[in-house]
Amino acid sequence: GMKISRSYRLLRLYTWLEGVKCVSMAQAESEFHVGTRTIQRDIADIRAFLAEEKMQKGCDRTVLFDVVKGGYVLWQQ
Repeated sequence: GMKISRSYRLLRLYTWLEGVKCVSMAQAESEFHVGTRTIQRDIADIRAFLAEEKMQKGCDRTVLFDVVKGGYVLWQQ
């Protein structure tokens, strides 16, 4: 398949987290055709963006791994 750009993948993952609420590692790997470490780096980048957003706007959100749901969730204070 066509190589998906990193920026597209990050934005897609972010909007996915906002919409679907829970994204498993397997779903992300299969959707974007990348490995676990790439997804983990993407999640770290989204966390950094949300930390920056907290400083700028006061929105307290982050991405957590929900063991019960078995995936990443967008958590809001």
